[in-house]
Amino acid sequence: MSPSLFGTIATSWRKPKVVMTRLVEGGLSEARALIYLMLACLLFFVASTPNALRVSPAIDDPDANTISVTAFFFGMMFVAPLIFYAVAPVLHLVARAVGGTGSWLGARTALFWSLLQVAVLTIPVSLIGVALDYGAPAAAGAVRDVLGIAAVLFWVWWLSVNFAVVESLRSAVGMLLPLGVLLFVLPVSLRWML
Repeated sequence: MSPSLFGTIATSWRKPKVVMTRLVEGGLSEARALIYLMLACLLFFVASTPNALRVSPAIDDPDANTISVTAFFFGMMFVAPLIFYAVAPVLHLVARAVGGTGSWLGARTALFWSLLQVAVLTIPVSLIGVALDYGAPAAAGAVRDVLGIAAVLFWVWWLSVNFAVVESLRSAVGMLLPLGVLLFVLPVSLRWML
């Protein structure tokens, strides 16, 4: 494995199966999975700070920036981990339905590692958005959307590969369709319920 965590993440972008196999062979642990999740959430928070500042004028308070950033921090560091812990067993059951034989810890590790893989990409996407806000504000939203969609597609692929490894599936393709359906149905059903 690479000497640094970020070196390992960079390697996993090119060789996700190799890196996930090494992580599994190195031994899975709840503590390590939690570290992956919390680092991912911290990076998501850092990447979301410009958006927090962008929406803060809607808050009618002299301390609007602080309130907005604090709300984003709370959401990313306290609410998001609970949501991801709830999503991991659902993904494990999906993997089981397509022939997976892994463990609950393996499912959490695969999900949290894939989140860390993509979280590192959110920082440059955020910086590009900030630069475009100042240089080409008319194009900023569209470019952010395209880069965001690309990041989500990378994440789905990495998640599929990671689950294929931890669930002992022959191919990541078997997880792509169920994950795609789940990732489409979940937000739509949540929006319908709220």
